[in-house]
Formats: sequence, structure tokens, C-alpha cells
Amino acid sequence: MKTLLVLTLLFCVGLTVFAKRTTEPEPTDEPEPEPEFDCDNCILFTTVIKDLVEDEIPLDEVERDADRLCGVLPGDLREYCEDNLPPKVDRIDGQLQEHTPQEVCENLDLC
Repeated sequence: MKTLLVLTLLFCVGLTVFAKRTTEPEPTDEPEPEPEFDCDNCILFTTVIKDLVEDEIPLDEVERDADRLCGVLPGDLREYCEDNLPPKVDRIDGQLQEHTPQEVCENLDLC
């Protein structure tokens, strides 16, 4: 239950970041800058995983709740979530033993 609560908080933050990204006008003459969306959400999700693991929540429970959470997200955010978050829980957890959330996300090419 605690996992679902934390992932729901993650969902709310993700929606906020996603809403900001979709309302900004795109530049016409310049190449589009690398969005901070992936990096910010990766760091947030990685930090949540770190906290849950420290609270001794099993990774399979974290993955299951993340899958359920992704399933209720709208459109592009759902696709992003399904592609980038639950499938990487094991890799993220393994890297968190020796790296910060920022470093993990850089290693995953999301920052």
C-alpha cells in the first residue's frame, strides 16, 4: 500500500512536468533542446525506488505497482512510463548500490 501511495505521488509530479512540457511553444528555427522531462522523471523515479528498497519493499511489488500506475496515465505519458520506468527497476536498483540517482539516470541515457 505504501508503494502505491509513493507511486501515486510520482504520477502527480509526472503529470505536472508533462503538462508544462506540452504547453510550451516549440522553436521553429532552432533545434529542439533536449527535454528535461526524461531526466527529471528518471531522477524522481530512481529516488522513489531507492527509498522503497531502503524500506525493504520487494522489487517485484514496486514493479507491479509501477505497471498499474502506468496503465492509468494518459497518452504519451503512459507510453513514456511503460517504456522507461517499470522495465528498468532491476537495473536502477542494481546501480543504486554504487551511484546516486542522477548518476544512474545518466548511465541509462535519460539525463
